[in-house]
Amino acid sequence: MLLGAEPKYALMELSIAVWIDPSDLRARRLLSAGLAAARLDPQALRNLEELERRDPEWTSDPELADLDRELRRRNGTAADVTTR
Repeated sequence: MLLGAEPKYALMELSIAVWIDPSDLRARRLLSAGLAAARLDPQALRNLEELERRDPEWTSDPELADLDRELRRRNGTAADVTTR
């Protein structure tokens, strides 16, 4: 994975992985985090929303819940995620 060394290419690779297999939750999770790190907040939020549709248990992951709260804070919307 190129996320640390070449984030632009890693995001492209993850985008393709999610496009090929929309149910690849691991790739979608990494893509959301990478997009947020690149400050591409609207895209990261869209990915998190798709992740929520595909995996209702995603809020049990504290990293994803934190990412959701941070993105919504930066976007100016209230976060309603509750970790379990």
